[in-house]
Parts: sequence; C-alpha cells; structure tokens
Amino acid sequence: MNNLERKEMSKILAYAPHLGANFAARSISALIRCSLRSKAQAEMLAIARTHGWDKSPEFIICPRFA
Repeated sequence: MNNLERKEMSKILAYAPHLGANFAARSISALIRCSLRSKAQAEMLAIARTHGWDKSPEFIICPRFA
C-alpha cells in the first residue's frame, strides 16, 4: 500500500470499534476498488478477512479482487 492508503487504513482500523463492522466493510471495499495496484488490493483484502469484515453485506467488490 502507498502512504495515502496506509493512512486511510489506519483511520478505518481506529474508527471501526466505535462505528461498527458495516462502516469498516464499506470503507475498506471502497479503498480496494480505488486502488490501482493489485498487491495493495490483496493487502487490504487480507486485513478485511482478518477482521471478518469481508462477510458483511456492505463489503462490495468486483469478483476479480476476491
């Protein structure tokens, strides 16, 4: 991930306990869709899977990312 993506990911991880799993799922899926590098997309998807946010109905990504 580049610096901007890392910064946004740290914000999501900080706010997720307060705002909930749906917030985190929406935010990370938006980051994945916006990212240009497949390596960064894979890193973000791994973080989402680690926390279980990929199971949320709010986690919407293109099947090619999964």
